[in-house]
Amino acid sequence: MNFNWIDDFITNEVLTYDSEINENELYVKSCCEYILYCYQLKKHENILSKQKKKILKKIANCNQIIYCKHILELCLFDKTNKPLEKYPDSIEFFYVLDLMQGKSNIKFWNSVLSIFFRRISKNGITEIEAYNLTHYIFYSTNFGEKCEIFELNIDLKNFLLSLINLCIMKFEYEKNWDLCFELYICLLIVDSQYDIISKKINANLLTFVSNQGWVLSNGNNKSYFEKNYHNLTFKQKYSLFHTTLLFELLNVKIKN
Repeated sequence: MNFNWIDDFITNEVLTYDSEINENELYVKSCCEYILYCYQLKKHENILSKQKKKILKKIANCNQIIYCKHILELCLFDKTNKPLEKYPDSIEFFYVLDLMQGKSNIKFWNSVLSIFFRRISKNGITEIEAYNLTHYIFYSTNFGEKCEIFELNIDLKNFLLSLINLCIMKFEYEKNWDLCFELYICLLIVDSQYDIISKKINANLLTFVSNQGWVLSNGNNKSYFEKNYHNLTFKQKYSLFHTTLLFELLNVKIKN
């Protein structure tokens, strides 16, 4: 599979519209997610290509990426000299704070998890809550680098594993590949189930991987997106971008 599509999407679909980068939420999300993707690649492969560094330097001109600028500097320079300004509380903010301090704020992450458990006990697992779960696991562990929260509490680890597997069953049935890939990454983070995940991916590879370089976000209508790619809206192309990022990160995790 040709993952140059990811760089091409950012270069040709996002960074060509300088005035819109700071105004359109999806443009900003694309930039921030590309930064996170590059940061994970660098951690696993210890290097970034010249093309990716060139793209990151252009993204640095986007005013709205706020705390992601610190991660961008870590990608380019291995350190950040910018003071971390106080932003509205969010898991993204505390993730960056953990990176800069070199340790996890266990108290904060436990409070986030408690609130999450209260919500799902009342409302059940929805698509939004499943994404909340995956993002919690991503950011609280620095994408699997620091798993103290689970390692210190085996009951919590087992409960999260059960919850992740239930979500996988639900969203595989619904063919929500984007969410499935996030859940697969979480399964690797919490329990390192590499063989199981590899089999799941291979079983559906032809359903969601396009020879154009992107990965389908949901359903089994890959041929429609291939035939109509140049007529897709930015929102539709963004959904492919997000899922393709996840798919590559998943493969990087499996290989490492």
